[in-house]
Amino acid sequence: MNLQPILEHTNIVTTAVHDELIRWSQGLLRQAGLESVDVWGRFPPEGTVRSHLVLFPYRVGPEPKSLENSRGASIMVRKALPSDKVARVPTPWRDLGKQLVEASHGLFPPVTVDRPQTRKRFPFPTLSELPSALADWYASQDTQAEDPWTMTHDGELYARAPSLSWFPGVSLFAHYIAVAGDPGRGVSDRTSDAPPLSLGALSTLTVGIQHERILNVELPAMPAPPELMGFVEAMRSALISHDDEDLRALGERMAETIVALSATEAYQFGIVPVHDLSMHEFALLTQALQRPLQAVLNFRIAFQLGATPVFAPGTVVSLPMPQGKERGSSR
Repeated sequence: MNLQPILEHTNIVTTAVHDELIRWSQGLLRQAGLESVDVWGRFPPEGTVRSHLVLFPYRVGPEPKSLENSRGASIMVRKALPSDKVARVPTPWRDLGKQLVEASHGLFPPVTVDRPQTRKRFPFPTLSELPSALADWYASQDTQAEDPWTMTHDGELYARAPSLSWFPGVSLFAHYIAVAGDPGRGVSDRTSDAPPLSLGALSTLTVGIQHERILNVELPAMPAPPELMGFVEAMRSALISHDDEDLRALGERMAETIVALSATEAYQFGIVPVHDLSMHEFALLTQALQRPLQAVLNFRIAFQLGATPVFAPGTVVSLPMPQGKERGSSR
């Protein structure tokens, strides 16, 4: 599996959510009449004199005993997906899985069997049996790949049917602290005319989290394997030029799905308040930051990261070949 697109998308998601958290906090402070307070996503440089609120992620990772290692499941199904493995598949990917099933049944010739007790036909179509757009796609694939899309038998090139699975990724939590700083105020004021900024700013943030704890973030589309999009486009071309009216309609729906797969979409991320840090956690955090911490607010944001579609040739068991010929098999 090529991890680069998944890791790049992970970075995009976490950065976008962090930036939205800053904007969300700034909005709360403005509503509270604290427009002069700057909100930082990291501790400001030494010497900063403006009042500020720092939202600092101090720990990122899965919760104890919540590590996930699911291998995922096929999304090329006509019925509901198995919720225990791939419950959060985005709608366009669910649609594509169903459409690939329908298109495969319509474009791939059926496998025939003479009799249950006798010889079976080789279970893959030759490229000449496929629509030209689909045959061209198969012909362009690397025959020397580790898991090739085509198989050669008696000089004929046979096409393997597609499979599309969903790898669900992992659930992570970003734990934050909010720290208020007011270096510009004099220390001689002893009344409520100049109360500590932490009292107003952190209280505002606490109340805001209780009443409005959802971040709405517009995110780019999840990356799709390049070979998948080439295959889907070849299928769409074969469908829209087919004699069957239902298959042509399927081709139009698949064209809409292709557009939806590349569109940005709004996702929701919840902000969850967390009880005070333990004395041990607080001491370690203070030591790591090399700065004294006074009043802080703790919260966390949940992420679903690393989910990805997996596109590969379909797998079948070895089948008997006609007499006098070598037995064919697939991986």
